[in-house]
This record gives sequence, C-alpha cells and structure tokens, in this order.
Amino acid sequence: MTDLTPEREEPRSPPKCFSCGYELTGLRVEDRCPECGSLVWDNNRFIPGYGFAVTSLVLGILSICSCIFYGIPSLPLGILGVIFSQGSSLKYKKYVHADGAYSVATAGKVCSWIGIVIGILGITTTIVIFMNS
Repeated sequence: MTDLTPEREEPRSPPKCFSCGYELTGLRVEDRCPECGSLVWDNNRFIPGYGFAVTSLVLGILSICSCIFYGIPSLPLGILGVIFSQGSSLKYKKYVHADGAYSVATAGKVCSWIGIVIGILGITTTIVIFMNS
C-alpha cells in the first residue's frame, strides 16, 4: 500500500545579510542591514538561481519577439526559457527572501509558454499557406 501522507517541506533558514551574516527577518526590501548598512535588495542578487530566472525572462521575451520569423526561432527560445525557469525554481526554494527570483522566473515561464504557442501557430499557419498555394 502506498503512503499518502504529504511530504514535509524543509524549514527555511531565516534570511541573512550576505555581507555580515546579520539576520534580516522583518526587514523590507527598501531597508538597510542594521549591522553593516548594505541594502537588503542587494542581497537578492546573490540568491542561487536568480541568474537562471533573468535568463528565462530574456529568452521568453525573445521567443515572443521572434515570432515574426514564421515562428521558427520561437520554439527553441521558448523551450529554453521554460527549462531555465524550472532550474531557477529548484535553486531558490530554500531562501525566504527569494521573492524577486520567484517573480522573475514566473514571468519568464509565462513569456516562454506564450512564445511556444505563438511559434506553433506561426509554423502551422506557414505550412498551411504553402500547402494551399
């Protein structure tokens, strides 16, 4: 018989300043670390997976923009965007203050899927037009 109990998530460690290690619980993104004075937002750029999230967003936007070329470049760019967004989400789940990376990865995934759909429609339309002419 299979076990149907839900898996427990590992407790997340509190967010810490990457400069001095001070615990940043309760601080807003606009605040500064009380210990060293570095911006809390600057700590987000060191979250593992944030680069993947930005790459996913760029690839998603490019996949939408490249649909003017009969949708052919949209497919590989969109697929790569989805892959990078998944890789990003696997890396930043351990961090409490990774909301920025989550938002960027989600936007990248949505743009990538839109680019994939537009690419498929563009390729299908092109094939239908050339078959009927």
